[in-house]
Amino acid sequence: MKIAQDQSVLFELTQPSEAIAMQDLHDYFDWMFFAN
Repeated sequence: MKIAQDQSVLFELTQPSEAIAMQDLHDYFDWMFFAN
């Protein structure tokens, strides 16, 4: 589990804009789901 977490952090450091965009999409779809 520790290795997976390290890989996630490394990915976010190397691909910050993509990680942020994916989080925004995730939040958006969560909002759409609960709004309905």
